[in-house]
Amino acid sequence: MSGIGSQMAISLAKGSPTHILIASRAPKKVDPVLENITEINSSFRMVSLQVDLTDYGSIRRAAKEILATIPRIDVLADSAGNVTIKHYTVDKQGIEIQLSADYLSHFLLTNLLALALINAPSVTAVAPFTSVAVVSRTARPTRSNGVTSTGAHPGCNNGTQLGSHSTVDDYPLLPEITKRNASKGWERETPRYKTFDQICSTSLAAALDPEIPAKSPTLELI
Repeated sequence: MSGIGSQMAISLAKGSPTHILIASRAPKKVDPVLENITEINSSFRMVSLQVDLTDYGSIRRAAKEILATIPRIDVLADSAGNVTIKHYTVDKQGIEIQLSADYLSHFLLTNLLALALINAPSVTAVAPFTSVAVVSRTARPTRSNGVTSTGAHPGCNNGTQLGSHSTVDDYPLLPEITKRNASKGWERETPRYKTFDQICSTSLAAALDPEIPAKSPTLELI
């Protein structure tokens, strides 16, 4: 867990939460994060569990385990996925793997945890990735069920391993691939580079700023 999710967990630990639960495809990557959190603050409960976002059965099992462990969720951070897959690949459901891992899996997990989000007095769900969404519940709900969503672009940092499936030699191929797949030219955005310590800042602001929910879902944080 060497990415935005790990940095969010570590940063949240500094605020003395009651409980932090980390779900990861590779539990061994979570151990260093838990050790780091313990050094910061060991006064709250920490739990980790395994989930594979390309396996919807795994997501459903993880959701049941989460609900059994935490019946009320104040902050849900959907922070996982992949990009720059060179070859067309499908997941266990037969769905294109990037669409599945970056979008559909987060939608499924968040919906399976919906009751725990709605039941909390103040809730935020964050997906600081390709399918960035922040779902929030406040003391004065802005929607019928008290849940809103906000987009949050985390910025760029090579240390997150987000583009580990490709190299700089692959970048010249992107315009041709984009034109073939999307029928339009590829427009390169000027990246907002952040240090590894800063990479979770936008997502945390979307999750914790009390003024954000009232502006969602039309607000996009960058």
